[in-house]
Amino acid sequence: MQVQEAVAAGVYSRKLTIIAEEGKLHVRASGVQATVKGREQVRDIVMAIIYKGVRYSWEHLNPRFMTNDFNDYTLIHSVRGDTEIYFSPHTFEVKSDRGVHAEAIFTKRRFESFMYDAGTAFPAEIDEVVRQAQRDRMDDALTEQDD
Repeated sequence: MQVQEAVAAGVYSRKLTIIAEEGKLHVRASGVQATVKGREQVRDIVMAIIYKGVRYSWEHLNPRFMTNDFNDYTLIHSVRGDTEIYFSPHTFEVKSDRGVHAEAIFTKRRFESFMYDAGTAFPAEIDEVVRQAQRDRMDDALTEQDD
């Protein structure tokens, strides 16, 4: 299993880390809370998350409106505590309810729900990011076949 780690773009690199592995995507805050404000900065973070999920974690994604709690990415329960994600076009926040680093672990359905909301907030940008991630994923597969 290949794990891909990326620090989120720009000046927020100390706030959020995106870690992609097959079947999961982690968004980690450097502390109990990380907040990014501003439309361009939020768009950059959200598109970095979408890119990593599409390229490394899942194939055949179908963005969809959240229909039940299993698809809800805004509150993720774990052994280490609950992690909340708040997302709007101007604010992206990840925070923990305990004194530990906040970490949201996306499943495929939660990620599809997040993609739906991201597509609603940034419709022009998401299509290009998804296409680029899919192209890069196919290039990776071709490179592995050649080796």
